[in-house]
Amino acid sequence: MRNLPSHLTFLVPNVTVTKMLKLGSVIYSAVKPIFKIYMIMGCGFYFARKNVLSVDTGKNISDMIITLILPCLAFSKIVHNIDNSDIKEIGIIVLASVVLYGFGYLGSFFVTLLPFFPKGRCEGTCLSVGGFPNISDLPIAYIQTLSSGLVFSAAEGEKGVAYICIFLAVQLICQFNLGGYRLIQRDFRNFRPADTASLSATEGDQKFDEVKSITPSKTHTRNSISIQPSLRPMPTIQDEQSIDSQIDPSVTSNSDELSSTSAYAEPQSPAPLVRENTNDIRRRSSIISRRSNRSQTSLVSNLELRSMPSQNLRDLVKYYSHAEGDVTGPLERPPPVDDESKQPASKSKWHQFLHGVKNFLFELIDNCRRPASIGIIAAIIISMIPWVRALFVLNDQAFVDNAPDQLPPLSFVMDFVDYIADACVPLGLLMLGATIARLQFNGLPKGLWKVPLLLTILRLIILPILGVLVLTKWQHNGWFDDNKILEFVCAINFGLPPATSLIYLCAFYTPPGYPHSIQVDILALCYIFHYSAIVVSLPFLTTYVLKVSLKL
Repeated sequence: MRNLPSHLTFLVPNVTVTKMLKLGSVIYSAVKPIFKIYMIMGCGFYFARKNVLSVDTGKNISDMIITLILPCLAFSKIVHNIDNSDIKEIGIIVLASVVLYGFGYLGSFFVTLLPFFPKGRCEGTCLSVGGFPNISDLPIAYIQTLSSGLVFSAAEGEKGVAYICIFLAVQLICQFNLGGYRLIQRDFRNFRPADTASLSATEGDQKFDEVKSITPSKTHTRNSISIQPSLRPMPTIQDEQSIDSQIDPSVTSNSDELSSTSAYAEPQSPAPLVRENTNDIRRRSSIISRRSNRSQTSLVSNLELRSMPSQNLRDLVKYYSHAEGDVTGPLERPPPVDDESKQPASKSKWHQFLHGVKNFLFELIDNCRRPASIGIIAAIIISMIPWVRALFVLNDQAFVDNAPDQLPPLSFVMDFVDYIADACVPLGLLMLGATIARLQFNGLPKGLWKVPLLLTILRLIILPILGVLVLTKWQHNGWFDDNKILEFVCAINFGLPPATSLIYLCAFYTPPGYPHSIQVDILALCYIFHYSAIVVSLPFLTTYVLKVSLKL
């Protein structure tokens, strides 16, 4: 008896005895994961400050995580731990996600109504911070540390990670399939190309000047083109060939043919280059400059990059920005005037409605083809069909002939995904630390610091209180059926900081040289506030849920 963990339930002649965990043990268990998480983030922070984990390297690692490692993690945990008897739990997770996003959007919407909030500039960014939490590496690392046996068993920990993957699937659907990412895009809808005509060089441009000084003179000559960003649509194929020929002499093109195919040329006329308007020239030079900047960065060796000043948020925006180059137009231009505009208004609106529905359905289906979505969808389908799941893992619902090693025939697939999935959380936390290392803000207008502060209070104080109240009501109604790990996972998701993907979406939609960096500044300050406060808020929430809600 003395060797049993203090929280275990055991039987004494028909009497169930449960010993409660001591408060000190619960507090220690709640704080312990923070040490591991912040130590890994600290390593990423250090590598980013030393330019070992540069913006380019970080993007490559992020692509690897999204396209391979994260789908493997979701596939592994869901197939191992979810079956068709967990449909009720999946429904609870979906409902909890809807409640979480609803409270977050509603609270951040009230923040946008305050007098000091800058109207028409960062409403979408504010709503995204309130709506999308960091449901991925952070809660997974937290659950895995708590499943050492004192609070939860290893099997419960694996189940908890699978539940987090379901939460992640719901967030991916809301943020990408249903168009939640467009909230940040809308903050840049009022941008005009003329806004950047008189801008001086930014900090990022100065850094690239330093790069030019240590790269070969040939590269410096080819790429010494002034930056004049604009928000024109993507150039034609002929434009791309012309740009490439200016960057790399090996790419050849005929300038006369380029002029004759220009959108500004008259029919059957070669239309010399001097006839192009200023915006077209600015657009081309901006694209050339962005390409040349990236080519300059690639020519710098790792040792030279490490001797330079640390890359910051300006470099991240410069690297990720696709505002000019996205074919679909992240900053959409007004639709062209055509014959449909001459039709009756009612018919035109009906056509616009049908066009919007078609685009929405296409985007919904297209995002389901992404690796993360494919991995989660395939895992859920396999886990819901017992005899198909039996091909991958042993289960009690169905049986198929085993391989010679007495394991399921496709167990080698699970070996593959299990092995790769182990790298997801450490790499994700390293990338999170590197992102925080690049955060900076150039000074917000007077009183605007209250916006990130209020969003931090909303996410880390108000939402956890509301979440615990809702989950307690569900518990009293018998929804959880004594599934403590499910209730715990639902509870901590109400107390997480905003998703890291928001800073990359903001960088993606920020035009190069964009003069109003208030969106990026607010996001940076939000992350600084959140990840400073979560050291206290998340252990406090965990302790309350374990002792009061779960009665451990």
